[in-house]
Amino acid sequence: MAPRTIYTPRLIIRTPQLRDAPAFTRIMTRPANIRLEKRRPTSSPTDETHREQIRSWRASHEAGTWSMMVITLPSPSGTNEIGAPGTENEGEVLNDDVIGIMGLAHIEPRKDKDGTAIEGGGLSANTGAMIDEPWLRRGYAEEGMRGTLDAAFRAKAEGGFGCTLITMGTAERNDAYRGLMRKLGLEGCGRILEPGEGVELDPEGRDVWYEIERETWEKVRDASK
Repeated sequence: MAPRTIYTPRLIIRTPQLRDAPAFTRIMTRPANIRLEKRRPTSSPTDETHREQIRSWRASHEAGTWSMMVITLPSPSGTNEIGAPGTENEGEVLNDDVIGIMGLAHIEPRKDKDGTAIEGGGLSANTGAMIDEPWLRRGYAEEGMRGTLDAAFRAKAEGGFGCTLITMGTAERNDAYRGLMRKLGLEGCGRILEPGEGVELDPEGRDVWYEIERETWEKVRDASK
């Protein structure tokens, strides 16, 4: 799978590049960004550890199993630099204004409750978003999530990922993320998990787990236009 670029009215969401390592370090070490994260690193992340992680993400993206992306702002001039032929990032947008992280994880055939792949069920994936604290409350998370969900559910033949189910999880006390789901019209797709049930995202409380079918997203998206 070639590197991915998603365009929205104010954002460019793209596959991460090695040049993005300092941005990952900034975002993942800012206390306001990770205060509700259960799986915090045992040591402080560095640019070098993030460069290694980006290499791994790009390999997973190429294999079609994971598509980590960065949320960036377009060039103020309106013209974005594109990687030259023969370079590592050939054909990719080379903008440096990274304001958040988004993506699709665990892209795989849909499975039933017993873990058996559903024949003809399409693909499922998990998504989420993190906007760097200085860029909050500007509508970027909602805009980025709308663009990512559209790409996730779009057929592969039309340039999308071909998913039929997207899942998301957050802490019950994460009011900002739950507010985002309300803005997207997806609040009804979530249910509260009791401690010990599911993925256990919150070390101090309960989680909320969302399961979004393609038909549901298309219905709420079209109703909001």
